[in-house]
Amino acid sequence: MKLRTLACCWMSSLVLASATPMLALAEEQASTTRSELTDLVSKYFGVTYFTFFDGPGVGEPVGLPPGGNGRPTDTGLGFWTNLSVRFKFSQRYALDYQFRLQQIVTNDFELRDQGGRVGVSGELMRGDDWVLTGAVNSDLPGIGQIPSQRTLIANPGLFSQLSYKPSGSRWSLYSMVSPRVFFYRDRLALSDQDEAQGLSPGAKPQLVLQLNPSLNYAFSDTHGARLGMTFDIRKNSVGPAQRWFWPVDMGYTLSLNKRINLYPHLRFSTPLDNGLRQELAQAKNRTPSPWTHTASVGLWINGTLL
Repeated sequence: MKLRTLACCWMSSLVLASATPMLALAEEQASTTRSELTDLVSKYFGVTYFTFFDGPGVGEPVGLPPGGNGRPTDTGLGFWTNLSVRFKFSQRYALDYQFRLQQIVTNDFELRDQGGRVGVSGELMRGDDWVLTGAVNSDLPGIGQIPSQRTLIANPGLFSQLSYKPSGSRWSLYSMVSPRVFFYRDRLALSDQDEAQGLSPGAKPQLVLQLNPSLNYAFSDTHGARLGMTFDIRKNSVGPAQRWFWPVDMGYTLSLNKRINLYPHLRFSTPLDNGLRQELAQAKNRTPSPWTHTASVGLWINGTLL
């Protein structure tokens, strides 16, 4: 009986000893297969996102985001997310579809489909110390709350990021570059957000040139500070070309990894915009808000998911 027991134990040990390398080999092969599959998918596909949070200010109730004229820009605080799914047809360029989603998180919670943009994205230009990346694209007609309410047909333009970083320096320059032209069926139709700001019929963009240059300083590879200003020149559907609001933003940059980059900041208009605020208020027989009522906190979140 003891000999039989010893024999069984010996056989079990032998089976386990022979199975262990086989299990390890199977796990290694499975891991290799997963890695190869991931590499294959990332070779042809990519997913990136850019989320903007419009936070509370000092001039409006805490649940409403103020705009450049000191009036609320929407019915509540919310996130605006541009999620881009890309099919890479070359080393530099990809066919890009951008989902545009808006989530209102205060007052009445809403999830709004703001349509989609289709175009070509990638590394558009490059120099020794600078690179311009982004997408040449246009909204698709007939989908999305704001495009539909404004009766948008197409709005070809550029959604891009320009980065300049001298070698060996902690200082860098960054700017979003967003020129765009808009075509509508009804040049006077407005969206709910336009009306919430007290805009007159036709006060929606027809031609926009928007730059957001900033000066950045890196304390480390992951932490930094940023000071920027938005320059917005536009022609609306009605009226001549004019400068729009030029707000200033300042804040802290944090890069956790390639998937999550954060920029919490303070954003405010300046006395340079007083004339524009007064003009918009007079068109609605209102008293213009002081520039201090345009201040708000915000957050940008962006990264590469695939």
